Amino acid sequence: MSGIIELLRKKRSGNELSPEEIAKFVNLTVTGTAEDSQIGAMLMAMFINGLTNEETIALTKSMVDS
Repeated sequence: MSGIIELLRKKRSGNELSPEEIAKFVNLTVTGTAEDSQIGAMLMAMFINGLTNEETIALTKSMVDS
């Protein structure tokens, strides 16, 4: 479970997530591995800190592939 927490900390700190990290987040979300509160916290960090164009593209591709 530490995977999503590491991703959350990275995004919360204002850092850019790689396409692989975004795919990991989507995978943890759709498989039910991540808790609802963790998903909500990640989405809030993405909203507050924004997404780069690359992150938006990676998120969209990962959601389509899920």
